[in-house]
Amino acid sequence: MTAMARCRTAALGGHAHECSACGLVLPAYNSCRNRHCPKCQGSAQYRWIESTKERLLNTSYLSVVFTLPAELRPIAARNRRVVYTLLMRSAASVWVLRHSLARATRCRTTAE
Repeated sequence: MTAMARCRTAALGGHAHECSACGLVLPAYNSCRNRHCPKCQGSAQYRWIESTKERLLNTSYLSVVFTLPAELRPIAARNRRVVYTLLMRSAASVWVLRHSLARATRCRTTAE
């Protein structure tokens, strides 16, 4: 925390930038280079976000979380492929059913 508090201050030293056009000299202080520092990692975070955006499909996304009951977790730990395949198939069928019901409800209310 101390390094981050001192980031880009005179405490970490620095150098001067001089404008070639007007001769204005501005101090540029050194960074702490801590991977948790928002000042140091801001540009890296921006680059990561932009590169991730390029890989996204042009559609809306929805995050859904499925939690296994505590009693099933030891079984899932020993049989990951089987349990998670069943979980994904179940989730997909619930999702399809939900959309089918929503579509049917919309059609029925629109017709009335």
